[in-house]
Amino acid sequence: MIIEIHGLAKVVEDILLFSDKLTKEFKPTHYSENEIMGDKSDNEISNIERFNSFRGANSLGYFLHSQNCMIDLSIDNGLANVFIEVKRKITAAKILSLLKVFAIEGVFYAISMEWDEWRYRNGLVKEIGSSTIENWIGRDFNSYLPGLYWANLIAIPLLKKHGVDLSFLESMITHYEVIDNEFLFLQVYDSANEWQEYAPDLDEICESTDGIFSKWEIWDKLESIDDEDSYFKECRKYP
Repeated sequence: MIIEIHGLAKVVEDILLFSDKLTKEFKPTHYSENEIMGDKSDNEISNIERFNSFRGANSLGYFLHSQNCMIDLSIDNGLANVFIEVKRKITAAKILSLLKVFAIEGVFYAISMEWDEWRYRNGLVKEIGSSTIENWIGRDFNSYLPGLYWANLIAIPLLKKHGVDLSFLESMITHYEVIDNEFLFLQVYDSANEWQEYAPDLDEICESTDGIFSKWEIWDKLESIDDEDSYFKECRKYP
């Protein structure tokens, strides 16, 4: 299971580090420069002076570690991109609740799904000659909504920016909620591992709804390309 969160760096960092609404499964206890946590005694967040020094020296991002998750926090020009990998099982209810914790001003977009659903919707595997190329497309939420997934938290201004109207989904999905007139929260189906059952319907919705990316609209074109330079050039059109 994975979770992505995007928003203003200060807002997102403050929630991750200081919010009392995070459950123990998500509450970071340790930090590191990379995915490897190392000696736990040397990198406890509770050592505030040492942690603040570490943050100052790693202003472009760092990793946080909780009881159940690894959290990759990247910072660029005041914006934060967070990738959370669930390492130990967490109930669906707690993951959905986590997304709602981020429904505050300064957060733009958050999603959660199984790895395989993410690969299906935004991943590519291309054979060119003797090479196997794996890459991602359509993930830039500033250009369009990257897709619809198991769980989605979308700021209303972002929907308006892309001209996306999802009100028709209210009677079709498991849970549809407008939060404080600022966010749209969508749980498309009950369990994240049911994604394959619902993939064809979501494919059709993504393809037919303005402002939502669908790789299937460009699939045939990508499949017809037989040299790497042309392939990557085409993929760069869909960041």
